[in-house]
Amino acid sequence: MRLPLLNLLCTSSFLLLAGCGEKRAEAPSAGTYGQLTNSLLPRPGPARPDGMPEQPWTNGALSVVQTELSPVTLCLSTQPSFSFFQHMPETGLGGPSYVAISTEQGPKIFAPGQIIEPARLRESWFVVWFAGAAGWTNWDSPWLVSLQRKPAKIRFDANGLHFTFNGPAGYAALMPMYGDYKPAQLGQDGPAFSPKEKKKRVLTWEWHKALPADPLSRARYWAGAMRELPIRSEESFSVDRAHDRVTFRQKFHWLSWNDEWDTKHLKLAPVSPVLASAMGQGFPVEFSEKPFDMEIFTASGPYYGIQDADAYDVTLPVLRYVHETEGAGEPLGERWNNASCFKAWQKAHGSGDWESVRARWPELRGQFLRSTPPNWTAFAGLDVVPLEQAAQALGAARLAYRLGDADTYALAAARFARALTQLAAQQRGAKYFLGNQPWRSMEPLRADAQLGPFSANGWSIAGSQVNVMPDLPPDLARLWRDTQPEVGKAVLPLAAVKTERLIPAQEATVFSPGEEPTTNAPTVLLYRLVTESKPSQTAWPRLVWTDWRTPTGEAWNFGQITTGTNRFMRSFTTPINGQSRATLLTVP
Repeated sequence: MRLPLLNLLCTSSFLLLAGCGEKRAEAPSAGTYGQLTNSLLPRPGPARPDGMPEQPWTNGALSVVQTELSPVTLCLSTQPSFSFFQHMPETGLGGPSYVAISTEQGPKIFAPGQIIEPARLRESWFVVWFAGAAGWTNWDSPWLVSLQRKPAKIRFDANGLHFTFNGPAGYAALMPMYGDYKPAQLGQDGPAFSPKEKKKRVLTWEWHKALPADPLSRARYWAGAMRELPIRSEESFSVDRAHDRVTFRQKFHWLSWNDEWDTKHLKLAPVSPVLASAMGQGFPVEFSEKPFDMEIFTASGPYYGIQDADAYDVTLPVLRYVHETEGAGEPLGERWNNASCFKAWQKAHGSGDWESVRARWPELRGQFLRSTPPNWTAFAGLDVVPLEQAAQALGAARLAYRLGDADTYALAAARFARALTQLAAQQRGAKYFLGNQPWRSMEPLRADAQLGPFSANGWSIAGSQVNVMPDLPPDLARLWRDTQPEVGKAVLPLAAVKTERLIPAQEATVFSPGEEPTTNAPTVLLYRLVTESKPSQTAWPRLVWTDWRTPTGEAWNFGQITTGTNRFMRSFTTPINGQSRATLLTVP
């Protein structure tokens, strides 16, 4: 099954970055630093136990599961009802203005107050949107809801979409069908909205006449994909010095559930949005399977997936930047606090005094390991300047190799490839956000906008692009230059330089376990789940866009998720693993 009407763009292989030159079959067998005499030791398994087998999300009257691996939010209720998009008017926003279902006669559309007979349902999904709703002045956001059980009653009113069942409600899943993308309301095509091709425009104010083919195909596709929620990525990696590349292997664990419509399951193995962003802008990436653009806009980059896959390999042929040098250059300044390993390498390589740095290696290695642990969505570290991340990993890899630390060398090489990917996404990725406005406000982005550091909320805007070569050591200048957009590189000096091979070729290492996330707070792919604490009232979870405000000044939201009970319940959040978590509501 392929998703029709989406631009399923195959992105399997790209040319090397400009600074790498032509692609070589084999790297040189000799290098200044000689061959390592030790080999990789077995890396330990996950530092944190995976809560997936314990299924903590099943322990509440209502549980809501979110993961940074998917735009889907999964709910589970032991109660006989579900309500979605509830209590929006009290925050200054009208609830959904229309809902579409699948019937024997095709998609049927209802307005609030109209009767929806459950017997007419032929598929599990409901499409809701907010065209003309109170407070939705500028843009819309269509959502998809999919049920596990067939409801006995359906009510659609100004306070949301409500379902009653003859037993426990079971699972339900929901997601914004276009991610963070905000299609304009009728008459609101102003400068903040990016122009789109006519065939790709989302005109929700016309959907009440007939549900178009694009949202219909998305609803049917994602109804199947919702049955297989990726909840953990188990990673391993291999460093191949013979071809100057590192390969990451992503293996996914799934939360699977069936429904009473026998919806066909579909596994969609996700790709880090930062990796997808860099790849889409020409960064060299080789996938073992074809990734497709799902056309879901996020603050972290485009959401790509590999269909019908439990695992895939992604290879980054970028280690020539680590293994070859243009020279140590002038020492980095004091502001480079996150590049202590590169500064130590500069000093040792330039002076030949390796014994002094050997004495400092335990300290430097500790600084490196703590500095930029990778995040799945960001692909590299959070809240650190990408060029500093790359410099730190570059220096750590060279120091570790020269001092005979094979394990840290391999880990640093992998981190370097990640950091360089994030740097390329930062340097080249503003075009993606310019094409999907409005993003964080109704103010249009400048045509020369540049991305700032990556945080738990995704990319930020730093200002205008600057194409002046920074005052950097040769190896870092090469990284900065080669990750610039083509328009930027056109005005930069490209002096011919001679490189020195430091680290010789060697066959690929065995796949070693990758680094586990170091936090129980996954990054936000699309929206936050918040609970509102009120005395003696259940803190029902609410879906929120934190960057936007409603006309009354509240956080922009898509209402509460509730389940039918008059008993007071308390809420708490528990990690499932470093990429997923569950919010549970239980009776005290």
